[in-house]
Parts: sequence; structure tokens; C-alpha cells
Amino acid sequence: MKKIIQLLALVLIFGLESFSQKNKTIFKAPLGVQSYTFRKQMPKGVEATLDTVKMLGFTEIEASTPKGYTAQQFKKSCADRGISIPSTGCSFDELIKNPQEIADKAKQLGASYVMTAWIPHKGDNFTIENAKNAVEVFNNAGKVLKENGIDFCYHNHGYEFRPYENGTLLDYLIQNTNPDYVSFEMDVLWTMQGGGDPVGLLKKYKKRWKLMHV
Repeated sequence: MKKIIQLLALVLIFGLESFSQKNKTIFKAPLGVQSYTFRKQMPKGVEATLDTVKMLGFTEIEASTPKGYTAQQFKKSCADRGISIPSTGCSFDELIKNPQEIADKAKQLGASYVMTAWIPHKGDNFTIENAKNAVEVFNNAGKVLKENGIDFCYHNHGYEFRPYENGTLLDYLIQNTNPDYVSFEMDVLWTMQGGGDPVGLLKKYKKRWKLMHV
């Protein structure tokens, strides 16, 4: 498994270098990874997992505070390895109950973004009512986060591409959330799995996308 992860990292790195050479531009960007990628390893040893993250060449991680750590301890463990935490996550329920607490935790980690990756719904039946509820929750929580200097992003998971009126429920989410308070994190795999066009969506909504999972 370790060799597979190393190979994927090398493919990504050399792919970026090839893109830069072909386009005759200097392409320099930090490589980031989400802690969910290491969800089986983290509980067995946070420090060892962060060593692996560093070894693979990643300098950013999207993560929440692991069990048994304070935010300050985890931030230091990452910083000791040259890893920053630009983005962290929260649940939909947390957005409803206490967005200020989410903002406080994000600031303790040094994060500039907070993302949530799921809107509660029954089975595969994501409805317009679910979307409308999410719009209200996102706008309210996003306002609190913005007042604390944090950008809120919703991470899509494929089910949002159900047709609605002249578009999809993802279109509804984007068009009805306040752009001052709500942005989006595109997951390319889930976008394609749901039947969406990543490039088309990036062009259509441009500045609404702040983060991306490739």
C-alpha cells in the first residue's frame, strides 16, 4: 500500500511538471492531501502518519483534530514537518448547532477554510427540500464563519446532480447560497460519478470554487 501511495504521488508530481513544460509556464503549487486518505492509518499513529505525509512530499493537509490531540498539539505536529492545515472539516449538524465553535477550532488549527461534505438525506433520495434546508444552514453558518475570517465550502458527493427545473440540485445550491458566505469544494471524482462536467462547472460558476479534490 505504501508503494502504491508513493507511485500515485510521483505520478501527480511529474504530471504537474509535464504540464508546466508543455505550456511553457512556471507551475509551482503546494501539494495537499486530505486526512481522509489516511483514515485507517491515523488512529494507529498520528505522528507516523504525518511522517508518511511529509515523505510523500505533501506540505498541506485538510484535516480536523485527531482523537487524543488538542488543536494546538496537532498543528505543532504538522508544523514540525513543514505541513500546514489550510482547510478543516465539520459536520452538517455542527453547522446548525454552533458555527462559532467551528470557527474557533478552525482558527486554532490555522485554517482559512471550513468544509462540510454531506447534506443529510434518506438513502439516495436527495430532494429539493433537502437542498432548500441546506441553503438556509449554509448561509447562516457561512455568515458566522466569514465574520471570523473563515471561508465556508460545501464538498459535493454526486447526489446533488439530480435534475431540477432547468439544471440540477447542485445548480440550485450554488445559485441560492450567498456568494459572500458560501463557496464550494469540487470533488472531481464525485462530480463525474454524479454525471456532472467538472470543466463546465468551473467555467460556469468560476469564483464560487475555492477548493478542489483531484
